[in-house]
Amino acid sequence: MLVLMLFACDATPEWHGPFDYTPASSCQFGLDDAALAAAVETAMTTSFNDEADRTPAAHGMVFGYALPNGTMQVQAFGYQDVEDTVPMTEEAVFDLGSIQKNFRWTMLHHLAEEGELDIEADVDSIVTEMELPATFRQLSMHNAGLKHWTDTPELAVDVFADPSAVHSFEQTLGYLGDDPFVATPGRTFHYSNYGPRIAVEAIERTMGQGIEELTEERVLLPFGMENTWPQDGTHPDNLVDGWWTDDSDHTWGDDPSHDNAFASAAGGLLFSDACDLLRYAQGVFHDPDYISNETLLQMLQSPIQGSGGRVFAGFTSFAPEVMAGHFGSGQHGHSSGYMTRFTDGASIVVLTNAAPDGVPDDPATDAENDARPGDDYNTVISVMVATFDWAF
Repeated sequence: MLVLMLFACDATPEWHGPFDYTPASSCQFGLDDAALAAAVETAMTTSFNDEADRTPAAHGMVFGYALPNGTMQVQAFGYQDVEDTVPMTEEAVFDLGSIQKNFRWTMLHHLAEEGELDIEADVDSIVTEMELPATFRQLSMHNAGLKHWTDTPELAVDVFADPSAVHSFEQTLGYLGDDPFVATPGRTFHYSNYGPRIAVEAIERTMGQGIEELTEERVLLPFGMENTWPQDGTHPDNLVDGWWTDDSDHTWGDDPSHDNAFASAAGGLLFSDACDLLRYAQGVFHDPDYISNETLLQMLQSPIQGSGGRVFAGFTSFAPEVMAGHFGSGQHGHSSGYMTRFTDGASIVVLTNAAPDGVPDDPATDAENDARPGDDYNTVISVMVATFDWAF
C-alpha cells in the first residue's frame, strides 16, 4: 500500500510551506530513535529487486534527516572499506554524482531571483556557438530536447578510454555535433548530461566567474557547507571505498582513474558528506533569502514525466506528490540521494557505496565477487520508501 501510494502520479504536488526555519547549529552523530535506525539498516541490508535473495544491497551507508526547526541527525551503517572491514563513519565523504546538477539548477533560480540572470531566456542568446532555442528553465527540467551522452557513442569511447579527462565546452559542442537534439525543446523529458555543461558555460559568461568560484559563493558558503569541494584529483582520507568496474572485473576500492569523469560534460563533480547535503537540502527549500517560497512553488509546479518518476524545475522525484530532491551515481562507485517532504519540510539523505552499474546478476558471480544484487538507486530508494513518512 505504501509503495503504491508513492508511485501514484496523478495528484498535484502540494508544498505545505513556508515553514519556520532555523538553520542547524550542529549535526548530531547517531539517531535518537532506535526503531528508525533499525528500519534504515533493514532497508539497507535487504535486496530491493530480488525477494528470493535477501542478501545485502549495500555494504555501507550514511542515513540522516533534518527538520526546519534545526534538528539534524545522521548515522553510519556497515563498512566504509569492506575489504579491510573499516566501519562506516558519519564523517565519510562520497562522490555526489548527478546531485551536483541540482546545485547548478537551484543556483540558476537563485541568480534569477537576484536579477542576475533571466531563467526564461533562450540559452543560445548567451552561448551563441550553437542554436539552442531552449530556456534555462527547460534545461533544468531536462526537457530541452538535448542528447544525453548515451546518444553520442563517441563520448562514451573517449571518456572510458581516459576517465580522468576533463572535457571542454568546445569538446561538448563537438560531441553534440550539427544536430544536438533528440526532441523538440520543451516537448518531452530527455535526461542529458550536456544540459548542465551548457548551462555552466552560460552562467560563467553571464557572471564573469568560474563555476567553482560561483559554487563556493552561491551554494557552499550560504548554507555553511564546509565539507563539500570540487573533485580536483586529490582524495580525502575519509573517502568511501566504492564499487567500480573495468572490463567486467568488479572490484571494491577507490579507483583514481575515475577522477573527473564527466566533470565538464556534467558541469563539475563534487565530494561531500551527509551533514553538508542536509544543510543544502534544508537551505534550498527553507531559506527565503536564497529562494523565496513563491519561486519554490513555481519550481514545484507542473512536473514532467521522466524515467522512474517526474522532474521539476531544478528537482526530481520518484514520488513527486510528496517529496522532491535529486539522486546521483558517482564514478567512484557511490550512489546517493536526498528528498525533502512537502508535508513538513523534513529532508532525508542516503549516501551509499552500492554498485553504480554492471552488478553481476548471476548469484555465483555475486558470491565470488562479494557483490550484491540491485543497482545504485535501489538501495537509496528502498531506504527512502521505508522512512519517508517516519515521524521524525
